[in-house]
Amino acid sequence: DRVNTPLPSSPSALALASQARELFVTRVAEQIQILAQTLPEHLSNLLNETRDAREMQKRRDAWIAFPKISTAWVKQVLQDWHAQAESTGNTLSSNLGGLEGLSLIEDDTVENKILASRMALRLLDKVSWDLNDLTVRMKALENIDELSKKDVLRPESLATALLEAWQSVGMEREVWPLVQDKVLELLCDKLPGAYQEVNALLIRRNVMREID
Repeated sequence: DRVNTPLPSSPSALALASQARELFVTRVAEQIQILAQTLPEHLSNLLNETRDAREMQKRRDAWIAFPKISTAWVKQVLQDWHAQAESTGNTLSSNLGGLEGLSLIEDDTVENKILASRMALRLLDKVSWDLNDLTVRMKALENIDELSKKDVLRPESLATALLEAWQSVGMEREVWPLVQDKVLELLCDKLPGAYQEVNALLIRRNVMREID
């Protein structure tokens, strides 16, 4: 049984759903800012490891390049992510997880989708419980059957924005593995709290106070 106050998909309910997404985006944006500040040190530490000449050159290049584009990267991630937030809607036909028409998509896009999916699986391992509760509440608020595949609340949406922005500002995808574990380490630590905060907001507003 669910103890809650039924909410029709009224303008006020939709406004609350929008407020919930904005809170989530704001909290995650704060972590992206922190990431940009911590990655230079991470890349510097990688230079202390012994690898072959080619790998060491790649690491040096990344260490030199990232601080120059870190601000632009954060801006691009948030810009892309906000665009997804604004375009969220279950009428969207775009499906990041779909396989239709892959032959028509550029190799880079396919590779990004694969990487984003793998990142999303690791994030889901940490946030699935909180995300599931939030999904139930958002579906009730918006009177929908499922969240859009592009919904900012889905980890793959964030992972896609991180990856695509990385390349948009001039960093090569081949360099991404150097930072991916550090990115996931921080997000796996902080994302659960972001989902919990949004759930708490909705509970205070009497949106499905209990979910079995």
